[in-house]
Amino acid sequence: MILEATAEVSASRFHLLRQLPPRDVAPFIAHEHPQTIALILSQLAPEQAAATMDQLSEDMQKDVAYRLATLENVTPAVLKLLQGC
Repeated sequence: MILEATAEVSASRFHLLRQLPPRDVAPFIAHEHPQTIALILSQLAPEQAAATMDQLSEDMQKDVAYRLATLENVTPAVLKLLQGC
């Protein structure tokens, strides 16, 4: 039940980003903290996330890649906080 509710919230809030091409997503997130970018990219399809990362600066790519690699389970509360921004 809780997992279903989390999936619904996640799907509804990230739906718009999932519909955008990577060239449009990158400028939208480029000035966010690398941890925030990693969290956002983790909610996208792998192909879209990779293509979006490709649009970021090399330094940002390195930082975000590290944070994605070390990203652990994200709580529903954190997703809600991010979606409210």
